[in-house]
Amino acid sequence: MRTMLAMCTVLTLAACGQGMQAGEASDITLSVEPTSAAPGDSVELVLRNNSSSDVGYNLCSSGLERRVESGWEQVPSDRLCTMELRTLPPGDEARYTLQLPADLAPGEYQAITNAGPVDGGGGPIRSGSFQVTP
Repeated sequence: MRTMLAMCTVLTLAACGQGMQAGEASDITLSVEPTSAAPGDSVELVLRNNSSSDVGYNLCSSGLERRVESGWEQVPSDRLCTMELRTLPPGDEARYTLQLPADLAPGEYQAITNAGPVDGGGGPIRSGSFQVTP
């Protein structure tokens, strides 16, 4: 069941296109606090809506990607999430505490979530990178 939910999340993210990187011109941003953590630590995902319309999101279904030589690789997750769509009003932010797996390899990571205007559009949004160190 967990694998099925994780696959649904990955497929949903992949089906929505390439998405936006942090720092690109976007009214919806995702960041990770702090920018350095150890395996097993918690980080906080912060989704900000700087647009003039409501944004649909579900931070529980966010994922992690690890930098590899060829780019970014999805990190498998067994986190259970409901697939409910939440609404973030203009000028607001949403926070979600993400527990990093205890066996997460050291390296450079970024968070990815699916968000966009509730009236259509949107897709994957990626945070800036953060470091996982032993």
